[in-house]
Amino acid sequence: MAQLSQENAANDTGSDVPGAAEESRCLCCAQPLPERAGARGGPRLRYCPEGEGRWDDGTFSCKRHGAAVVLYRTARGDTAAEDPLVVLDHTVTSLRTVLAPVAAALAETTAAVDRQQEVVRAEALRVAEAEAHAERAARATLAAEHARAEAAAAADAARAEAEQARRDRDEARKQATDDRKKAAEAAKQAAIAEQARVDAATAAADAAKTRDAATARADKLTETVDRLTTARDADRAALRDLQADLDTATAATHAAQATIADLTQAHAADQATLRDTQEKLAAATAAARNAQANLATLTDQVATLTAARDHLTAEHTRLTAALAVAHSTLDSRTADEARHSAELTALRHAHTAATVHLRALRRLAAAVPEDALDHPAARYLLTTLTNTDAFTDVPEEEPEPPRR
Repeated sequence: MAQLSQENAANDTGSDVPGAAEESRCLCCAQPLPERAGARGGPRLRYCPEGEGRWDDGTFSCKRHGAAVVLYRTARGDTAAEDPLVVLDHTVTSLRTVLAPVAAALAETTAAVDRQQEVVRAEALRVAEAEAHAERAARATLAAEHARAEAAAAADAARAEAEQARRDRDEARKQATDDRKKAAEAAKQAAIAEQARVDAATAAADAAKTRDAATARADKLTETVDRLTTARDADRAALRDLQADLDTATAATHAAQATIADLTQAHAADQATLRDTQEKLAAATAAARNAQANLATLTDQVATLTAARDHLTAEHTRLTAALAVAHSTLDSRTADEARHSAELTALRHAHTAATVHLRALRRLAAAVPEDALDHPAARYLLTTLTNTDAFTDVPEEEPEPPRR
């Protein structure tokens, strides 16, 4: 409407076209208008009178529909009275020119969005794999710590058993030494008792010889009977004492022999215990050596696992940083995707509007025949599409300005 007002103002001032003949042409069909009536002119005509237009018929006339035609041309950006088919061809060409880069940009945007989605999915998979790898590394570290603690406890127990076996061995050796000392003392006592028995037997033999000699000399030595009798009684008392000593020595010998037998059995038992203790000590020593070997192996494994844990910790830190960068990249690319989606939606809306407009223009082009506005159907179609009922109140002629 503003452009139409400017056009009307240009027509009023005569600055649109310089010639008088051009100023008096119909704005709809460009036919020359009849001369103005009246001595001083009267209102200036803008459209052909009713029934005198180039395309006037029963349904279309420049007087009734000229304003709609002018508005249609103004909306199309063309103020010349050209063939509508040519105008439609120019319009379709311009729309194709406009829509071709839009379609290419739409295809590029769709491909970029697809690539962005693939990158986002790959990044999400890589982040999930990194988190799973870090979880497995943490579990392996915990298992290594647990195995190292168990190995240390087993080594401590083996060392305690070896120490107890060493103490048992020392105690057994000490007991065996004491038993050997007791056995040697008992053997010495037995030897002394045996020597006393031999001495007693010798004394008894001597006493018997003396008694026989005294008995042989009894007849001869009557005067010494009392003395010899006393001596005999003394000898008998001594013999009894010696016999008692012999019996005591014999009993002591038997007791010593029994003690020796007991000590021998105890020594054999101690030897068996010592052998068992030595075997246990050997087994404990072997177990301790195995434990030491296992401890060394586990220590190496713990060192390896500790290095692996440190490496995995560093890897976890790096992956955490990479995850943060990936999240940041994901957020940025998500924002880009949202922006691209918004641009894609806007382009789709524009494409839809352009498609609808193009379809309408194609329908209009299909409905307009070759003779364009010379045909009544074209004028009726133009009247229908341009909604001329809205311009029925537009005056045909424009009154002259008032005189001063």
